[in-house]
Amino acid sequence: MKNIKRLSWLFAAIMFVAMPINVIAQETSSAIGGTVVDSDGNPVSGATVIIKHIPTGATKTISTNNNGNYQARGLRVGGPYTVSVTNDGFGDVTKDDIYLKLGMTKDVDATIVSDSVTLDSISVVGVVPSSDTFNPDNMGTGSVVTREQIDNLASTDRSLADFARLDSRVQAGVNAATGESNGSFAAAGVNNRYNNISIDGVATNDEFGLEPTGQPGLSQSFSLDTIEELQIQLSPYDTALSNFVGLNVNAVTKSGTNELHGRVNLFYQDEGFARDGLNDFKNETYSVSLGGPIIKDKLFFFINYENKERTDVADDVTGSAIAPNADGSPNANVVEAARIAREVWGFDPGSVATSGAVVDDQEKILVKLDWEINEKQRLSMRYNQSEDSDFNLRHSANRDI
Repeated sequence: MKNIKRLSWLFAAIMFVAMPINVIAQETSSAIGGTVVDSDGNPVSGATVIIKHIPTGATKTISTNNNGNYQARGLRVGGPYTVSVTNDGFGDVTKDDIYLKLGMTKDVDATIVSDSVTLDSISVVGVVPSSDTFNPDNMGTGSVVTREQIDNLASTDRSLADFARLDSRVQAGVNAATGESNGSFAAAGVNNRYNNISIDGVATNDEFGLEPTGQPGLSQSFSLDTIEELQIQLSPYDTALSNFVGLNVNAVTKSGTNELHGRVNLFYQDEGFARDGLNDFKNETYSVSLGGPIIKDKLFFFINYENKERTDVADDVTGSAIAPNADGSPNANVVEAARIAREVWGFDPGSVATSGAVVDDQEKILVKLDWEINEKQRLSMRYNQSEDSDFNLRHSANRDI
């Protein structure tokens, strides 16, 4: 019986390895690095560096090398973190309120003083913080959009395009007929379908090229309330990045912490909030998020649900002699063709006119679990679902009889 179980596990492992999985490497974490020196500026080897993520209590302990350098990778995006440096014969040093950005290494240097040294005075010197734009560790041009920016900046469509264009090299796309944003964005003169969009390191691209957003669906496949940080990269020369010639957009979703926290949003818009002369319409979006601990310092959850409904007046069939379909209605010849079908051929195609209201619905669900296994291993699992419905009446009327 045991041999059968072992063979079953072996067969499953072989099948998993043999599966042709298309994996594109993307950054989903951050890093902290730096140099530890003594009061004379000499590197201190063997010093213990303890990095702690305050919201979850997760810690990582490493030691400096012979040059006094250390680096910790695979850390959660955001913060705050504390970095503590200890070594025998030296006083302890702790640095607080350290925040990390996606795919970047935060430099945190420390100077430790020997216990045998007596200081007559302490001088506090201001140091210009390192720039994320002019950072020698950057591999190409790009920018990072933080959670604070997403919360504070207005977004009429709640789409990535509103925040991607914070980078001056990015242009947001618009619908040529309506002038409204279509959710797309591009840079360097490259079509938006050549972008790569990743969520937690997993590509979410429109492989068929059918949707203007460049994602597989009628709308964005995730809620803005689930995003912790957004990374926008143009022409990076990191060999781990591929599958695009335009923009590489990488987003990391939120995770639970040791504190239970929730959020409820409601967005409402109708013709009364817009200019005069518009048909009646109504946009309603509500989003609910909840995150917290399952096991303190070990296991965390985060869930989000968002629903968006747009109620609009259906298009009428009036035609346009100058530019058929320019006003969103079908050609008037469709009406004549329907009349001929009824009177000459005895076939009733039904009414081609539309009236009343139509409702477009978008629903998004995200569930995420994070398990801090130990100081060196962390497991993250995410389930994401998006469902869209759209009544495309403008095109349905243009059928040949």
